[in-house]
Amino acid sequence: MATKPLVKKTTDELQIDCEVAAEVFAEYLAFCAKELAEERDADSPNQEKIETLEKQVRELKRDKMSIGVDNTEVINKALYLYAPLLKKRTTV
Repeated sequence: MATKPLVKKTTDELQIDCEVAAEVFAEYLAFCAKELAEERDADSPNQEKIETLEKQVRELKRDKMSIGVDNTEVINKALYLYAPLLKKRTTV
């Protein structure tokens, strides 16, 4: 079965993807930071959850700082991994 050739995006489209990805990372980072603060303030904090959230926050910060039109892997991570998670969170 033949695959379709990838459509090359324009510079403007890549820039828009970068901006959207940055917003997605910022929103998901805020969500994780809020969850982390709530877990730390809990009467019986779950240390494993805290460590997992801390790791997630570090990864999100690293990814957000590495966004660029030439880094499609990070852009795709934001658009196709984190954005659907945020959408699911806001529609429930």
